[in-house]
Amino acid sequence: LVGGSRCSGRLEILHDQTWMSVCDAAFDQQDAEVVCRELDCGAPVQVLGAAAFGKGDAQ
Repeated sequence: LVGGSRCSGRLEILHDQTWMSVCDAAFDQQDAEVVCRELDCGAPVQVLGAAAFGKGDAQ
């Protein structure tokens, strides 16, 4: 997670040695629940759009 804290921020993944932002409009509450569970962050409070944490440098 970038631009926030350990349990909040812009979600980025490393794919083929390139960091990519997860900014798909289809990313929803259910997806957030999976990510939060994997990061041991509890239940997600809110799924925010890309503007909340900035665009970032990832592709």
